Amino acid sequence: DDDGGGGNDKHGKPWVSGIFIHPVKSLQPVSLSETKFDKHGLVSDRRLMIVRPNPTTTPGEATHRFLTQRQSPSLATIEATEPVQVQVQVQANNTSEDESKNMMMTAKTLIKLSSSLLPATITENSNSDNKNNNNDNDN
Repeated sequence: DDDGGGGNDKHGKPWVSGIFIHPVKSLQPVSLSETKFDKHGLVSDRRLMIVRPNPTTTPGEATHRFLTQRQSPSLATIEATEPVQVQVQVQANNTSEDESKNMMMTAKTLIKLSSSLLPATITENSNSDNKNNNNDNDN
């Protein structure tokens, strides 16, 4: 009998029933139909994490601390998309007068985050009475 949980088939051979990565540590997993491995394990698995600044730092002390579900269980409600690598054009740090020579291409990783706990509309002035606030979570 196949319970859908992976394990062994009827001939005793192991099989994989699903592949999941966590693009951002402690957030919800992303299901993949296939993946690759690199020297760190599954590509894009737990390569990013949420950090918060330390309130005060002394020389040699870490400037940020990582945040996990132990400290913030609500992280488990945040969904992340599969990471996408994109090439973007950015301003280079040189002093050429020709602006086209000041541009360079660099790779960036994009991940969309969403959660049912986040409001669909975020306004700059959160203290104002916003009667047009849309609470549908389309993000």
